[in-house]
Amino acid sequence: MTKLTKRIASAIAGSSLLLSSLSIPVGATELFISGNMRDSDNFINVDTSREVTVKQNNDADVDNSVTVYSSSGDNEVKDVNGGTVDIDTGKVEVGVSILNELNHNSAVVDSCGGCPFDLTLAIADNARDTDNDIEVDVTAKTKVDQDNDADVENDVDVTAGSGGNSVKDSISGDVTIDTDSVVVNPILIKNRLNANHAWVGGSGDDEDGGLSAWIARNGRDSDNFINLDLSSKTTVEQDNDADVENDVAVGAGSGYNSVKDVIGGSVEIDTDKVEVGVLVDTMANLNVAMVDDCCISDFLAKIADNGRQTDNDIELDLTDELNVDQDNDLDCDGGKKSPFPWLESFWFGKDGGKCADVDITAGSGGNGAADIGGGGLGDPSTDTGPVGVAVEVATTANANHYGTGDFDLGDDTSVDIDIDFSGLMELLEDLLGALQ
Repeated sequence: MTKLTKRIASAIAGSSLLLSSLSIPVGATELFISGNMRDSDNFINVDTSREVTVKQNNDADVDNSVTVYSSSGDNEVKDVNGGTVDIDTGKVEVGVSILNELNHNSAVVDSCGGCPFDLTLAIADNARDTDNDIEVDVTAKTKVDQDNDADVENDVDVTAGSGGNSVKDSISGDVTIDTDSVVVNPILIKNRLNANHAWVGGSGDDEDGGLSAWIARNGRDSDNFINLDLSSKTTVEQDNDADVENDVAVGAGSGYNSVKDVIGGSVEIDTDKVEVGVLVDTMANLNVAMVDDCCISDFLAKIADNGRQTDNDIELDLTDELNVDQDNDLDCDGGKKSPFPWLESFWFGKDGGKCADVDITAGSGGNGAADIGGGGLGDPSTDTGPVGVAVEVATTANANHYGTGDFDLGDDTSVDIDIDFSGLMELLEDLLGALQ
């Protein structure tokens, strides 16, 4: 009698008794040749394959262009006869924020997509002169392919001022120019680009019987053969490509005020502070791959208690292949072109090819008083305010991590590699939380 059974809740009684007598562990798939009569020829052939493929692709092209012109200055008074002149400008405040969160993949393949290698094979209790064969060919393939391509260009141009005021040709009157503060803060550009997380888990079931092959208690002159050809291949491919260009140009000033040709009056120029703050933060290209042992677990083979002159063979051809390929490419292109070539080196700078190209012109000076007369009214007065500029540029890119076991993205996680990608880890944790 030849039996091919798949384990279900109520097992066949005869099989249960046989397993009990032989103490053979039960696997998810059971192949038995047992209890067959003399001179019988019994054969089981199983050829099965399982393939799981996960493919995740993202392609993002983003172009952010922000142009701001804000001014309370550029006021002009001229040809005044017999009156005071007072120019008092208001405060100018500008803030710009750009946040790009692009291209995040997360793949969890539990139990390696389903393991076909939990087998119990038995040739047992067959009569003499029987020919019994079990041949099993099982192929399992798991492939995770994650690809991200991000092209990001952020272009921010800000011109802000309360200065640039002028008074000309004033007679018999005081002249006062009082400019308020100019604050361009913050200009914030954050790029979070290209993160892959792949977890390929093992069987995860401690109750599985694993792989076992038995040839036991067969009669005299029997020929018994078990042939196993098992192949497992796990492939994880993670690729990130980021092209980033961050260009920031800021012109901020409360100065460049001018008083000219004043007779019979005092002159006072008072400029307020100028403050500029820029943060460009780019994090790109993180790969995390966690792969547990896939499918092929412990193997037990036993030939025991067979009759005389029996020919008993168990052959196992086992292939277990793991490939993890992680690639990152970051290209930073910079260099903005001015519509006025003669201003390009002054305003935008000459250098390109950077992840961040930041050019700032800030000042409260450049004020002038010329051709002042009238006597006895004192010297012209110019009082300029402070100028503060803060720029921070941070680029964290191209981090790969491969390991085994569970990967915890909690607060206590530490990954022992040379580059710190905690920011991307936080981003990936937020992403995984959103997917749950």
